[in-house]
Amino acid sequence: NMALFANIDFNILTKEQLFSESKTRFLHIVTVNSDILVEANKDLSFLDIINHSDVTIDGQIPLWILKSKYPNLNMEKISGSDLIFDVVNQCQEQNKSLFLLGGSEDANIKAVQYLDAQFAIKVHGYSPPYMKYPFEDNFNNVILKALEFFRPYYLFVGFGAPKQEFWIRDNREFLESIGINIVVGCGGTFDMVGGLKPRAPIFVQKLGLESIYRLLIEPKMFRVKRLINSFGVIKYL
Repeated sequence: NMALFANIDFNILTKEQLFSESKTRFLHIVTVNSDILVEANKDLSFLDIINHSDVTIDGQIPLWILKSKYPNLNMEKISGSDLIFDVVNQCQEQNKSLFLLGGSEDANIKAVQYLDAQFAIKVHGYSPPYMKYPFEDNFNNVILKALEFFRPYYLFVGFGAPKQEFWIRDNREFLESIGINIVVGCGGTFDMVGGLKPRAPIFVQKLGLESIYRLLIEPKMFRVKRLINSFGVIKYL
């Protein structure tokens, strides 16, 4: 099943489908919200990565639009902040391991500590210093060696979009070769898992106001720009 909107093929519509398909192939999950949708249509190389990946609907407004276009399709909102806990359950049930790559050093450490303490899973993390993409070879090799040493089954990459998607695409062959099965570009998920920033209440998420909530708890210019940018989704209706 697939739903097309704004030049993007949403081909992973439910968590059940996601985990079912992961049994037979490697998945590179891109969680597309309004902001990413608009950015991808400005940057064709980013759009190309998305359409060669496994794409979920992250954002209540894109979900509403897609449900109105495809009323007979079963689809649900799948964000990195939700999916990581489904992955944790899989780790518990199947004795799989999880690696958290990126985010701030503080967020990464706290998220790993929380998941280890609360769920007793095999989890490890590494937050490299900030560097613009593409990374220098020596810098990237440190990341790859950390992953090769731990050999996780699940990898969450919190470099922010589109940087994380470019990195996953460029290192995909290596990630597959060391036994990683699902890799997820997850933006600021580690901040929420580690308790540094609160997740919007469920009713706020369902109203499609999560971006406004994040702006209110973190009133920074990049959040204002991201919110304004996300309104660009209107022109694809």
